[in-house]
Amino acid sequence: MKVLKSVLLLAVLSILGLVIWASTTDRTYRVERTRTVPAPKEVVFEYVGNYNNWNDWSPWIENPDDATFVLEKEGIGVGSSYYWKANDEEDEHIGEGKMTTIEYEKNKSMVQHLAFIKPWESECHTSWDFKSTDKGVEVTWAMYGEDNVMNKIVMLFLGSLDEMVGPDFERGLENIEKASIAAINKTYMNVDGVVEYPAIKYLYIARKSSIEEVGVNIQTYMPKLGMFFGMNNIKSDGMPFTKYNVWDEKSKTAEFELGIPVLEKPEMDLGNFSYGETDAFKAIKVVFKGDYKHLAKAWEFAMEYIGENKLEMNGAPMEVYETDPGTEPNPANVKTVIYIPIK
Repeated sequence: MKVLKSVLLLAVLSILGLVIWASTTDRTYRVERTRTVPAPKEVVFEYVGNYNNWNDWSPWIENPDDATFVLEKEGIGVGSSYYWKANDEEDEHIGEGKMTTIEYEKNKSMVQHLAFIKPWESECHTSWDFKSTDKGVEVTWAMYGEDNVMNKIVMLFLGSLDEMVGPDFERGLENIEKASIAAINKTYMNVDGVVEYPAIKYLYIARKSSIEEVGVNIQTYMPKLGMFFGMNNIKSDGMPFTKYNVWDEKSKTAEFELGIPVLEKPEMDLGNFSYGETDAFKAIKVVFKGDYKHLAKAWEFAMEYIGENKLEMNGAPMEVYETDPGTEPNPANVKTVIYIPIK
């Protein structure tokens, strides 16, 4: 009996000691992970900042059918929320809870209040910070709060919260990276049929280079042509384009004109630039949306269409750049229209 009393006393003292320890030590916590995602900051923020996307990348939702989800305020911005509840009451991995956005600074940061209901009740905050770098965007995901006494004692035996949640954060950030890379590499292409391309007047700069360096030439000289327009108050009459006069696969060289349409020929010294005109022509119109680095896919698509429909090319094809990539952060939304003259 004395032994039993001694054991009980020891147990009570041990519990009392744990309670005192948990009550007097620092109970605040912070779990934080950072990953650099090779994608534009705007694209990554838009993806993470929309609760409609969370089931696609959440490290805790492997199968969305395992839970019920309710979004408020369309899932975006301050006051929007994401409620979840496991369909199986015994599924403690998913549990039940609600996340509400309380701070939202577009393309910069976001703070959420997180209320867990099951498997046990607790509250905390999560934050997101997005910083542009030379390699993309640095995404920092953090969770912070203050444990109650019981949770502090439980964590003593289960291990630190950082050890438990940190790997989940890492997996979530990895999923975000995969989704962001996929988003910026999406492409769309379609043949809009045969159209009549109008006659145009334009200023241009002629270039000749290896096929491999065509893209570099466009990136280098098209802005110079645009600056010439701006400095001389020349009004454009259409979107910038590249007109391919020669494309020699054998010698791997190309001759092309980088141009911008004008209403009339400017009465001034054009310096390194030239004035040109084209007659109207019948052409196959191919619409492409995507990063310029994928434009070769659109040309292959167009050539296949021409071959399958037994059409014959008749003149210099053109790429018309209908979207300013400087104003569209997601390259998947950049629109280029290809016109291939046919007989």
